[in-house]
Amino acid sequence: MDFSYLSRETFGDHRLEMDLLELFVAQARSLIPQLPNSPAHGEVVHLLKGSALAAGATRIAAAVEAYGHAPARARAADGNLYQEVVAAFQQAEAAIEARLVLLREQSGDRAP
Repeated sequence: MDFSYLSRETFGDHRLEMDLLELFVAQARSLIPQLPNSPAHGEVVHLLKGSALAAGATRIAAAVEAYGHAPARARAADGNLYQEVVAAFQQAEAAIEARLVLLREQSGDRAP
């Protein structure tokens, strides 16, 4: 996660950064499971990659791009490319949760 990028993009506004991170996590949780079976595969890839880039999640964006360019047989839910997307998201999600705690402390917002 590139939190310095996100902080610059949100002009140091902690509330906006928190909102964007929370939105990204929710969207990624919704889109990632759709990747292997979506009839609108290209749209899901595009949405997820764009959302990841906007949030500073460059590793997820790269994994999604590789997944999107792979042949259909390589994009199965049990395949390595899909598992790379899932692993990248899990790692980013942990970093995001830690970042949200820090931002809440800095902004005086103690709510989860």
